Amino acid sequence: MDRRLSVASLAVGGVLALPAALYVGVFDGPVAALAVALALSLPFATYAVTADPHPPSLLPPRGVLGGACLLALGVLGLALQFAAVPAGLLVCALAVGPALAYHARYAADGVALSTLLASSVLGVTALALVALVSDAPLAGSAATTAVAGGTVWYLRERRLLVRRTRRVAAAVALLGGASVLVVGVVVVEQAILGLAAGAGLLVVGSVLAVE
Repeated sequence: MDRRLSVASLAVGGVLALPAALYVGVFDGPVAALAVALALSLPFATYAVTADPHPPSLLPPRGVLGGACLLALGVLGLALQFAAVPAGLLVCALAVGPALAYHARYAADGVALSTLLASSVLGVTALALVALVSDAPLAGSAATTAVAGGTVWYLRERRLLVRRTRRVAAAVALLGGASVLVVGVVVVEQAILGLAAGAGLLVVGSVLAVE
């Protein structure tokens, strides 16, 4: 593959994302603009990584993951300030999940297991609390699922999950997701909350279950 093709893909993504983000920013604020910019540029960044002969030299994994975490923290603050929590949570989902997957695949040195798990638990808890307080369950589900799913993918890529543990965790997540869907939608009659929480658990369970 050619490095020029990867650089061109990143440039095209930026050229497409910038005017759309500026337009959205004028009417809906900076947080929504960031969400649009990430959504439009991420497919081109993904193609650039797959097309490049040596992706870490194009996009350093440590810088990508660190930048994504800092962006998520900053955007959550902006989202609370500008009352744009759903867009802020979507930015977190689009930034942190793919960054974790990229770092897992291409970083020479992985994140310590204790640091990864502690950061993931804190991140998922914080995102869930923000979503509940701000009444944004669907966006919160997307954000927490991206972080949790990215963490699971990281553990799999780095061979930190043995098969038996992964199968047990997959069964728990899948059965838990199905139970939450039934209880939330049918029994408690909280369709949005049930769908959000149940779908998140089902996605994480699927990531665990895939061989």
